[in-house]
Amino acid sequence: MSNQGHYVEATSKLEAAHDDFVQMNDIRGAAQCSRSLGNTLLRQRKYDEAKEKLEAAHKEFIQIDDKIRIGLCLLSMGTILLNQFQYAEAKRRLKMLMKCLSRLKTK
Repeated sequence: MSNQGHYVEATSKLEAAHDDFVQMNDIRGAAQCSRSLGNTLLRQRKYDEAKEKLEAAHKEFIQIDDKIRIGLCLLSMGTILLNQFQYAEAKRRLKMLMKCLSRLKTK
């Protein structure tokens, strides 16, 4: 199976899992699926779709105050923005990441 075939299969399974987590009101599980979907789309260079999934995951992780995964979303979003030559916005996201990381170090 080609990489593209693996991505299609992974995407389908992640979307189904996301829907299951939403039905169970499991924000963390749904957010994890959104982040994984975003990263899968990023690897396929589907930047707009990836950014949408990562933004959703970012908001959900903020709701549950999961600082590590907030940072991981920011890192992936920064990568997308760099690949889209949106340097100012990428810089802003990566500064947010650094701020997030500094909060982790102080605990």
